Amino acid sequence: MPSPAGSPSAVTTAIRKLQGQVTTLEKEIAVLKAEVEAQDKRIADGIGLHGAKVGLLANQTSMLTIVIALGVLVSGFLGYWKAGEIARDQAKEWIKGNEIELRAEIENLKNLAKQTSGEIRAQKVSVEEYGKKIKNDMDRALLAISKQQEIPREVSDSLEQGLAQISKKPRSEWTADDFS
Repeated sequence: MPSPAGSPSAVTTAIRKLQGQVTTLEKEIAVLKAEVEAQDKRIADGIGLHGAKVGLLANQTSMLTIVIALGVLVSGFLGYWKAGEIARDQAKEWIKGNEIELRAEIENLKNLAKQTSGEIRAQKVSVEEYGKKIKNDMDRALLAISKQQEIPREVSDSLEQGLAQISKKPRSEWTADDFS
């Protein structure tokens, strides 16, 4: 005898049928979940691979930058060295080309220095002799004054001439030697 819709066997059948559908849906969900996880893994692997490529590219860019910087540094050093070498060569060429004139000018300057040195020594001797003469005349004048005698005419003329020489020099150019 068939059981009515509300009977326990109909409910049991319906529950079993629903449980079968639940089991089928769970299997389908598990398959979909596995496919989604596989897709996620492929995406993650792709992102990881892309990230690795970006990292590798960054490293390669850094290395290229270092190589370029070293190239610029070496080029700069070589340029500096080459410029110094060129300057030394040009200086040697200039000296070689002008050596005769330079040596002649050096000899002229040596001769001029010797001549000037001789003139300075002669002038020094002349000034020292004149100074001794003036000092001697001053001593003679002081001796005459101390003895209350008249200063000899040649001494008086010599001292006046010395005073005239000193007066020619501007006071701003006087030194301590002018007073000793």
